Amino acid sequence: MNMENTNYQGLSNDKVFCTVFKNDETAMRVLQALFPDVKMSQVLLNTAGCEQDQVNGLLAQVVVLDEDEKKHFYSLRMAKESDNLGLLSRYCTSKMDMTMFRLIGEDYFDEDCGAVILCGFNPYGSNTVKVVHQFRSAKDPNLILPGQCPVIIINGKGKEEGETSDMKSLTHVICGDYSLDEPLAVFLKEKIVAANQKLNLVK
Repeated sequence: MNMENTNYQGLSNDKVFCTVFKNDETAMRVLQALFPDVKMSQVLLNTAGCEQDQVNGLLAQVVVLDEDEKKHFYSLRMAKESDNLGLLSRYCTSKMDMTMFRLIGEDYFDEDCGAVILCGFNPYGSNTVKVVHQFRSAKDPNLILPGQCPVIIINGKGKEEGETSDMKSLTHVICGDYSLDEPLAVFLKEKIVAANQKLNLVK
């Protein structure tokens, strides 16, 4: 289906975003593209669309199990150019912390987690696709402070050598470009079209 010059809304529309990511297969395929070293086998929790923050927008929190039975905790949020990324980052990490505290208790600090913010614009003015922000020691900037949920910013406009097909598909789709004939790009386009129809955003 041709989505050019139509009224289809992309992932920057909060309702479309949550409708798309409410599907466990979608959430896991996107997370697998972002974290290829984590061999994901099952989604244990997916809160997409379950809670709404009128200020900061909808957030998808996903817990996946890997092949070694280890849990990984992620939050996913699509940013808009009008968003304050600093505030949005703190919102996403605090939500992730609350979820992990609720599910695991006080001893969650050693768990793998990440607050992922997808940007269909270039927040840095560089070609870097994936930037990980973590608190570091003031005395030794190379020392990452333990017990924190990192913020992972995905620059949809970035282009790097060695990008996987799935990452390239994801960056194109979050920028509203559905032209790639790659498996993940085609899959996400179909989900976005279905979400638009389900939400009656197109006739």
